[in-house]
Amino acid sequence: MFSKISMKKIAGLFDHSPFLILFILSSLLLFKGLDHTLFWQDEGHVAVLARRILQFGYPKVWDGRNLLTGMDGLDFNRNYVLTWDGWFPYYLVAASFRLLGESTFAGRFPFVLCALATLPLFYGFVLRLTRRRITAFLSVFFMVGSIMFLLHSRQCRYYAVLPLGVVIVFWGLWCLPMRRGLFLTSLGFVLLYYSNLVSFACCYFSVLFIPLVLGWNSAKVRAFLVASVAVFLLTAPFFLYADMLHKSGTRAPVVWNECIGTMLGNLVFINKFYVPLLLLFIAHFYYKRRPHLKGGQYFRIGLVFLLVPVVLIAFVLGPTVRYIYHIFPIAAFLTALFLVDIWKEKRLAAIVLFLLIIFTHALDYLPFKAVFLAGDILQQVVPAPAVKALRYVYDQYSSVDDEEGPYRAFDKKESHAQMLRFYRELHIPTFQERFWRLEYRSYWDEITHPFPDNLPVVSQFLRENGKPDDGVYLNVGQCPMLFYNPDVRLVYSMTLPKKVNNDADPLDPAQWQWEAMTWFMPRPFSQSRGPFLTDGEFFNLVASKGWRVATHQLNVPAHLWDGNWPERYRIYRTLHGEYPMPRQEPQVIYQVLR
Repeated sequence: MFSKISMKKIAGLFDHSPFLILFILSSLLLFKGLDHTLFWQDEGHVAVLARRILQFGYPKVWDGRNLLTGMDGLDFNRNYVLTWDGWFPYYLVAASFRLLGESTFAGRFPFVLCALATLPLFYGFVLRLTRRRITAFLSVFFMVGSIMFLLHSRQCRYYAVLPLGVVIVFWGLWCLPMRRGLFLTSLGFVLLYYSNLVSFACCYFSVLFIPLVLGWNSAKVRAFLVASVAVFLLTAPFFLYADMLHKSGTRAPVVWNECIGTMLGNLVFINKFYVPLLLLFIAHFYYKRRPHLKGGQYFRIGLVFLLVPVVLIAFVLGPTVRYIYHIFPIAAFLTALFLVDIWKEKRLAAIVLFLLIIFTHALDYLPFKAVFLAGDILQQVVPAPAVKALRYVYDQYSSVDDEEGPYRAFDKKESHAQMLRFYRELHIPTFQERFWRLEYRSYWDEITHPFPDNLPVVSQFLRENGKPDDGVYLNVGQCPMLFYNPDVRLVYSMTLPKKVNNDADPLDPAQWQWEAMTWFMPRPFSQSRGPFLTDGEFFNLVASKGWRVATHQLNVPAHLWDGNWPERYRIYRTLHGEYPMPRQEPQVIYQVLR
């Protein structure tokens, strides 16, 4: 009996061997070279606060020397406790640091595990939902085939937790009204809330549309309400503690033109990085003409999960794509669902469509390029408000796709002239490079070749030549500096702090005065908001005080120090060695002598 059961289980595993092979390949792609790049700014923020969890027991933004605030004081309370973000990712990294030691690998390791855990859960859910192994396999295949998914799953940030939370929510909804469904639904939503509040809100409001499409019975509706109560009880205390209702940075006055522009801009992001909108447009008419297909119901639900974040984020936050990483599984499922249904009717069309999706940008880049070119022409005949909205979207599109050259949005900002000169030397892709997918080659280059960065050299120089009370001024990238050199005393951390306590406030106000600096680091990129000094402003300040300056030249090239750049620049960094060639001058550090 035992041997028969064992053989049956083994035979069952072979039925899912394509998925197992894909899972192993995904593990290699996610783990290989995980420590090849240093933490960039946001990763460093998470890592430093994880270190402080090990020190204080909670994410404390003030450690007696440096304050970590990127929201002008909105992201912490009177006790200097982080309240802007959910704490789950920070405690996840803290646990990894405790077990594996503090390193870039340890910081990213738990998020790779979250990404890998998502794959079998997602595969099992789609298999139960559609009862088709090919649909389940292709769903996972398209998600893993997204370079955005792979890149963000390898970062020391909350990104990889969001798809995991969404898949758990889906499992829970499918199991309702059983107790297992109540538990999984509540668990998924709580996981989303304590990772990213905006993604939680987008997912929850999207779920409210499911009964309208699938026609849930009263038992499922009641069970979902019970799960919602459980989620409320588990999240409301932190919501009140964080005082989210009074965080003005989470909302802005509604300007309709800007909201419309932002919605269109978010569609650009979805089209470029998640799923081609042209494909969804074709699929919509396919299912509309075939109402008998059950896949049409799932397709409409998927569209809701794609569109709700577009609208919600536009009216609450503004143009950003980082809060909708939870839609990776949804976009992959929609693509797989449509492709499998096409295969049943026209296999040749399905094969062509698969090749277009995998090997080209024909479904995303070219259609939107035509739309924006048409928008430039229509500016001559459409009303002024519409022109403003079109221009708003085009600026977003250009900054992501580098249509007019890298970072053209800063052309008119004199303070960013130096940064612009730096970016203009980066590689601008040709039409062939845009049309054919080269991200896979670039990703392979990235995980197989360590990215050189001079931050360890700079940190070591400060340890050897600086004093404990010296103030170090950086334009950006403070958090990675604090991670690699925790003893550094920054002139400012992220932005100028606001006084949140009484007169006994322990913050040292002199730390945020320009006069307190001893070391100044010129960099090709200056932070676009908050305080920063250009090279010229630094020398004018020194001259006005009558101070002298000693120049120290390090034997490393001047780089950005942020390790990983945001996703839209990484492809340029790895194309045939174009980066880090743009700037070959040696790194210079100025020392103020009083």
